[in-house]
Amino acid sequence: MAYAQFILPKWYGQKGETQAFAEEVSHKVGVLEGSILYYEIATEVACQCEDAPDWMDGLSWPRLK
Repeated sequence: MAYAQFILPKWYGQKGETQAFAEEVSHKVGVLEGSILYYEIATEVACQCEDAPDWMDGLSWPRLK
């Protein structure tokens, strides 16, 4: 979760890097665990404190649901 935060564009990453990381690691651990991990990463980077959050860009809303 900390790495997902670290690679956000507002810190040290590039746009889309966190989303790609979530996809990559979630596919490595299996279907159920991967879905949980994907959700956990997405909720970790979700910030309601920003005026125009773009954290959902590149994430799968159907998968999160």
